[in-house]
Amino acid sequence: MRYLVFITVALFISGCSLKPTPLPQSNDLRLQLVELERQSNRDLGVLKIEKPKGVSYIYSRDFIYSDGEGFYNRYAYHRWAEPLANQLEILMSFSLQKLGIFQAVTTSSSKVSHCYILESSVQNFEHIINDKESKVMVQVEFKLIDTNTRILIDTKSFTIKKKTATKDAKGALNAYNEASVELMNQVASWLLKIF
Repeated sequence: MRYLVFITVALFISGCSLKPTPLPQSNDLRLQLVELERQSNRDLGVLKIEKPKGVSYIYSRDFIYSDGEGFYNRYAYHRWAEPLANQLEILMSFSLQKLGIFQAVTTSSSKVSHCYILESSVQNFEHIINDKESKVMVQVEFKLIDTNTRILIDTKSFTIKKKTATKDAKGALNAYNEASVELMNQVASWLLKIF
């Protein structure tokens, strides 16, 4: 009986002295805003940026990676600070306001009357990791609509691929930021050709 009590006490004490392994810190990630160079001082009215539509994961905070062949997963310890759709809407609004074509650029929650609507459909926003490479791919289709006539002015699709420096979430975020700069510059060029 003594041995049983001794063994029980020894196991209890040794169990209490072990330090639990801490979980890695969860990181909230955010896209950097793109400050476009002012291209014009026109006043074409107000442009409203609609909240992006598209693949389901842009409405969550999941930071997605893929093998490029249809298998998707999310990073365990990295996530978006807020849903990607919200970040993209703010990114577009901020960048296009700096461009100087429009009197103002508003988000979908604004009650301001507007002359134009910019709709976007995100077909792809993923980190692709496989044996050959690590890259991010961003595919977005934009539609510019005249609010007064309800006529589609133009539509344009953009696909941007950027290699990552590392095969992790930090490398993917850096590549997403580079892709965002390129995307917003291409959207700006498209809008400048229209107006």
